[in-house]
Amino acid sequence: MKIHKIRKRRLIFVVLLLTFFTYSCGSDSMMGQLWGQMAELFTIKKAIDDTLVQGEASIHVQNGKVITLGLINTEYNDAEAPEREKAADEVINILLEQIAAKQEFQNIKTVIVNFIHHEKKFLIVDFTMTVDYYVYNL
Repeated sequence: MKIHKIRKRRLIFVVLLLTFFTYSCGSDSMMGQLWGQMAELFTIKKAIDDTLVQGEASIHVQNGKVITLGLINTEYNDAEAPEREKAADEVINILLEQIAAKQEFQNIKTVIVNFIHHEKKFLIVDFTMTVDYYVYNL
């Protein structure tokens, strides 16, 4: 009798959990929008990584209004400022192409492009320095 009650409670818990998960991952829910935005950010990162000769990109959304792009260890770290600005403009164009008319990014007002130097020292110490940055108000 007691085992039957425990199984019934587990079954109810699993059904409630599955219902919550199904609801929360729907496209209209906040969780569904978050998953959609994360998928889009991955696509944008891949597009930016494909245009860089070396290095990689990091991308973050802050407060739903600011996108921060980090261009890590690119050849532009050693370039003059006009070359970095041209590269930042190119990256912004890729970003704007990717987010155009997408619901997840309708509140983005600012994009910050950072040129970042990153290296690991002494196997455990991460050294990170922003070489330059550009702010774009949309």
